[in-house]
Amino acid sequence: VINLASTEKTLPLDVKGFEGASVAQVWRLDKDHNAENVGTEDLSAGNLTLPAQSVSLYLLPVTK
Repeated sequence: VINLASTEKTLPLDVKGFEGASVAQVWRLDKDHNAENVGTEDLSAGNLTLPAQSVSLYLLPVTK
């Protein structure tokens, strides 16, 4: 997910047909991170918070 804005953005998250866990591993490229793992994020609230001028990769585990 890319945020080109100069301010942080909060966006709704809606992944159709996804029935996995609510915690995702997050990798980020921004002024503070050089495309690195920044830990996990709880997505159960249904929102993504994206830092200013960043690229974020959310790895969603699939449960069977």
